[in-house]
Amino acid sequence: MDPYVISTPNSTKLPILDTEFGDSYKAPAQEAAKDKSASGKVATSSRSKGRTVAVTAEDMQKRRNDVKARTTLLLALPDEHQLRFSKYETAKELWEAILKTFGGNEATKKTRKNQLKQLYGNFKAEGSETLEQTFNRLQAIVSHLEFIDVPVEQEDLNQKFLTNLSP
Repeated sequence: MDPYVISTPNSTKLPILDTEFGDSYKAPAQEAAKDKSASGKVATSSRSKGRTVAVTAEDMQKRRNDVKARTTLLLALPDEHQLRFSKYETAKELWEAILKTFGGNEATKKTRKNQLKQLYGNFKAEGSETLEQTFNRLQAIVSHLEFIDVPVEQEDLNQKFLTNLSP
């Protein structure tokens, strides 16, 4: 057997997930053995505590996406916070906990909002920047403003970018 070849099983056993907290992945409710779903995909079954739950390829993909999102969020955290946040089961729960912890209070949010508005209002292209660098810097500011629900008019954005181009 080649050590570089990874084989994947045809069927997968997944534990039944607790959906009490509104997981982004929901365990399917239909009970079945191996059968074809309406979309023509073969479903596999998993047994846990006497229940049989059909798990389609679509369900497995949703679970993989949730695990990937959760892992990405955990990797973005500083090392000293990893253990504290690893207890959250889903990406949705983890994201809410991160926002609650690092989102700041109302005063810091207001200060950040004012700083971004000022940065956008006083935006100037720097002489040493390329056109792409100037655009990316402006786009980053606009993205932050939109994230905190500050509307930016496209016409105003275009005007600001065009007036700041170097001759």
